[in-house]
Amino acid sequence: MKAFLNINTEPGVCRTRESKPGYFMDYAYNTHQVCVGMDSFCEKTDKYKKSYGRWYMDNSAWYMGCFFIQNPFYKTMTLNDFKKLLRKIVLKLDFDEEGKKFFKGNCKELMGKITKFMDRLMDVLNVQSGAQGEKWNYKECPYTSHPMKKKFKSLDNFMKK
Repeated sequence: MKAFLNINTEPGVCRTRESKPGYFMDYAYNTHQVCVGMDSFCEKTDKYKKSYGRWYMDNSAWYMGCFFIQNPFYKTMTLNDFKKLLRKIVLKLDFDEEGKKFFKGNCKELMGKITKFMDRLMDVLNVQSGAQGEKWNYKECPYTSHPMKKKFKSLDNFMKK
């Protein structure tokens, strides 16, 4: 199986506030979404591809879930500085030109690889931004009724059939 992380290096969400009377600046928002999805093809027989394709469509597998990166500097970091930081780290961490990073393995391995990578991403963000007291962190989207682990388990059960 092949899964991907998609980090948007051109975030449009920002806070505008007055930095001094009559002077407004766009500041980086405090959370940034990183989506996790599955690739739409499978390297098995044609019969298997067809059944996987059906599962893929029925379960919206292009979106398995997401993480939210918590930006500790959102009150002082401008949106442009945030975008520069994101572009810098995607190059360091081997994302492709679309901001995607691919992972291969079985379903159980994929969730572990993705979480381990998110931990590494936080380490790189902390180093690149010079984080001292406040640290970058992330959490899985709390507003979903189907956490990623559950969706990966569902896919794992499908693959075993």
